[in-house]
Amino acid sequence: MSGRRLAVFGAGGMGREAAWLVHAAGDTLVCFVDDRAVEGLDAPVIPLEALPAEVEGVVVAIGAPTTRVRVAERVLAAGLALASVAHPTAQVGPRVTLGPGALLMPHAVLTADITLGRLAQINVGASLSHDGRAGEALTLSPGAHVPANVHFGERCFVGTGASFVNGLPDRPLRVGDDSVVGAGACVVRDVPPGVTVVGVPAQSR
Repeated sequence: MSGRRLAVFGAGGMGREAAWLVHAAGDTLVCFVDDRAVEGLDAPVIPLEALPAEVEGVVVAIGAPTTRVRVAERVLAAGLALASVAHPTAQVGPRVTLGPGALLMPHAVLTADITLGRLAQINVGASLSHDGRAGEALTLSPGAHVPANVHFGERCFVGTGASFVNGLPDRPLRVGDDSVVGAGACVVRDVPPGVTVVGVPAQSR
């Protein structure tokens, strides 16, 4: 869907990238939303409570998963919709389900039979293979690659260039809620909830 009039919540670096994504997808950026004054952007920055009626949806452009969820709740409480945006080069295969508020950056790939909760961010060149699952607010940073049968919990963050061994249909590799996979790590076993893993093979820090 294109031609929408959208606001981007977040006037930092992720917000600037999301604004570019909005334009690339054929939508119109009405404004940024932020609680602080920010200058030098290509659209005005206004408080959430002052959004003009023309805004059809809000793109939540916040990197940290927990903060992203908190901001999304503010958007929904204000009676506004979470907008999903995908770059034209992003590839989405059959039977892929994305919750509201997803961001798919250039050359992101979701192959087949994948279910992701709301607020997923699949960054530049990141990929997720068949039978992947995730709760809300998954972040795959640039160049992260996830093979088949890997299941993420809620609010998981995967760093730049991280990789995983594949799970099995009857025994998926599981990454627990609120876990962090460091940049360049290679995950070869389940990651417990709330744990940060780094290195090759990935180990808790």
